[in-house]
Amino acid sequence: MSRVTTPPPPLPPRPRREGAPGAGAGTSGAGAWGAGASRSAVPATSGRGGGPGLAARAGRSGDVASVLPLALGGAAFVISLVLAFVEGADARASDLGIATLPVIEPRLWWVALLGYLLTPIVVIVASGLDRLWQRAGLRDRRFTPRPLYSTVLTWLVRVGFVLALWHIVNLAAAISDFWSNR
Repeated sequence: MSRVTTPPPPLPPRPRREGAPGAGAGTSGAGAWGAGASRSAVPATSGRGGGPGLAARAGRSGDVASVLPLALGGAAFVISLVLAFVEGADARASDLGIATLPVIEPRLWWVALLGYLLTPIVVIVASGLDRLWQRAGLRDRRFTPRPLYSTVLTWLVRVGFVLALWHIVNLAAAISDFWSNR
C-alpha cells in the first residue's frame, strides 16, 4: 500500500536588499539561504504580461501615476464647455415652464448630444481609469501615486454634472420640438 505524504512547505521569499551580498537573482552559496543552500535563478519578468520585473527594474526610479486619465477628463470637460458656449451663441429664448432659457435650434441637436456624452460620461470613465490604474500601481512598492489627479477628476465630475444639465435641457428641447412638429 502506498503512503500519501504532503509536499514540503515552500521556501520563504528572498530578501530584496539591493547591493547586499548574496541578494542578487541567481546567486548561490552563503547568501540569504545559508551555506550550501542553492535556489534556481529568479526570472527577470513579472507575472503580469512579461514586462521587466523587480530584478530588471532595480536601477530605475519608480513608476508614477499616469496623467492620461486627467488629460482625457480635462479635455472632455473643456470641449464640452466650448460646446455649451456654441449652443448659447446660436440659441433662441424658450419658455421651459420654470424659467425662460436660451435653447439651441433643433437642427443642432447633435451638439447637445456630443456635449452630454463628453461631460458626464467621458469624465466619469477617466476618473474610473485613474482610480483603477492608481490602485493597480500600488502593488509595486516603487509606484508613486498622485492623489491630486484623483481630486481634480472628482471635481471635474461634479462640475461636469452641472454642465451636463445645460446639454440635457438643450437636448430635451430639441427632441420635444422634433416630436411636436411630427
